[in-house]
Amino acid sequence: KRSQRIVRSQQYVYVTYMEEHPDFVTNESKEHWKELARRLNDVNGPKKSPDEWKTTFMRWKHQVAYRARQAATGQSKLYKTLTQIDVRALIALGKEIPLNCHIIGETDPTELIEAHSKRRENMKSERKSVESEEVQEEEEEEMVVMEEDDDQNVKLYTVEAEEEEDEGEFLEEPKRFPEPTVKTYQVTKRKAPVAESTRIINTAAPSRATSPDSPEFVAQPRPLDDRQFQLKKRKVLALERRAMAQERIADAFERIVNVLESRFERDMPDLLALERRAMA
Repeated sequence: KRSQRIVRSQQYVYVTYMEEHPDFVTNESKEHWKELARRLNDVNGPKKSPDEWKTTFMRWKHQVAYRARQAATGQSKLYKTLTQIDVRALIALGKEIPLNCHIIGETDPTELIEAHSKRRENMKSERKSVESEEVQEEEEEEMVVMEEDDDQNVKLYTVEAEEEEDEGEFLEEPKRFPEPTVKTYQVTKRKAPVAESTRIINTAAPSRATSPDSPEFVAQPRPLDDRQFQLKKRKVLALERRAMAQERIADAFERIVNVLESRFERDMPDLLALERRAMA
């Protein structure tokens, strides 16, 4: 169905998010789906809400698992090929990958499985190292806070000791500083303008626009013309439609290739038998 359509780039984003967040596989919370929906809507393809993406990818995961089971049994020749994204999704979900299937772009499936498993282990080790560093930083901050508290206690003790020694002496009154005065700007009466012919100074007076007391002039950007905006909008929409059409053509071509491969594998034994009979 068109509502359940997913492009290849969105499948890549979903699988990468599963690899980066292992807790998302077991607990698909709303926060995870909000962030994932934002990433999925940023790439080319259909735009959906978090709930719609959740139902769409649930259906896609069931399809990938069904194709893997069919490839493992070897009964269905139509579902005998898996893509690299399918293999990464199966590894992230913790499911077995059939070794007798054909992975597109790979001659030996075991190499791809080992590479993705090593990548997942490296991501886990990096996450553990980051967590250990954060714990060490928190412990160091706690130690610094404790040392600062100890220094404050020592200072308080010295002040109390000095006060006990100076009990008999005369205590000076603390100095009181006057409060800062707040300047108020009074309105002055403006003088009447003087004509140019009655001025005594020969030099020209500074302009209000160039004087240091005048406010700064902020140049605002010129707004786009409505026609220019509409032309740019049409260009962007045309590029998006062209990209979506190219993706649909690529998906259709991939489906045609899979069907032709399955038919060729199905009819190959009959052709070989006919050739043997003709030679005999």
